[in-house]
Amino acid sequence: EDEAPPPAAEMQPPVAETPRTDTAGSGAPVLTEGDYASMPRVGFFHRLAASLLDFILLFWIIPATSFGWFVLAWLGYHVGMWLWKGTTVGGIICGIKIARLDGRQLDASIVVVRALAAVLSFVALGLGFFWAGWVPEKQSWHDKVAGTTIVKLPKGTSLV
Repeated sequence: EDEAPPPAAEMQPPVAETPRTDTAGSGAPVLTEGDYASMPRVGFFHRLAASLLDFILLFWIIPATSFGWFVLAWLGYHVGMWLWKGTTVGGIICGIKIARLDGRQLDASIVVVRALAAVLSFVALGLGFFWAGWVPEKQSWHDKVAGTTIVKLPKGTSLV
């Protein structure tokens, strides 16, 4: 004789995989480099907002009275922050981060190539930056050269 299925009240919901959480108890998800590559990509305007915040910060620290020093400081700031945090202060505020398309961690060679390619994106009347807003992949020219993209992190993900 066939048994009837248990009533709905007795059925247990399927167990979902629990997201990894921070060991400090904040409940924030712990993400790996591979997780970043699969997150939603960021286009031109989020990038612009983060860059404007970075410009204000750097301009406050190093007034642009000497254009050459300011440009060197700008490049150094980005390279240093990208190596350290994978983003800048503006990126932290906007909740965005650089991710490698292959899911690996950023390293010095990728960061330097991306920074130098960003100079080319700028020299071409900024066209390389605008490119992120025009293409479905949401990659700027320097992202394409370096094999990176910018992703939007979930709320509650700490970049600090």
